[in-house]
Amino acid sequence: SPLSKPQLLKLYQEVDVIVDQFNIPCIGSTPLEIFSVNGGVLITWLDDEVLSDFFGQTIPLVNTRKPQEISSFLRSILNDESISKKYKDACKKWLLETHSEEKIIKTLKSAYNFNSIA
Repeated sequence: SPLSKPQLLKLYQEVDVIVDQFNIPCIGSTPLEIFSVNGGVLITWLDDEVLSDFFGQTIPLVNTRKPQEISSFLRSILNDESISKKYKDACKKWLLETHSEEKIIKTLKSAYNFNSIA
């Protein structure tokens, strides 16, 4: 049966790797939830160009949908635990830079000021 949100967030913290989806090259709420609880390393498929244009930078996660690359990454983290830490730290930093309260407030103020001028 489906997990409750608290159970799911706890599970994200207990695993080494999370494979999200490979059908559409974008993100939903799952990556943000994973990064916010410093969960396992995320493997998913993204359009780096679109994310860079929108956020100013793409997400530093494992961006692939190729089985060979996924397999290679899984082998690499089994051999070197510091690789997981590197990805997790980079994703947490990305989350804070793009979704922090300060960033959201700044973006909303900018949008409000722009609209009030027009």
